[in-house]
Amino acid sequence: KMSFSVKKTGGRMWHEARKQEKKIRGMLVDYRRRAERRRDYYEKI
Repeated sequence: KMSFSVKKTGGRMWHEARKQEKKIRGMLVDYRRRAERRRDYYEKI
């Protein structure tokens, strides 16, 4: 009984965590890309 309920709720929690992880990773990649672009911009001046 116990393991079944854990599997159900745990699965949903895991899915939400995965969604958050993907979003955070995307933000980090975007930030890094922007930082590189800014560095190039300042070097060209």
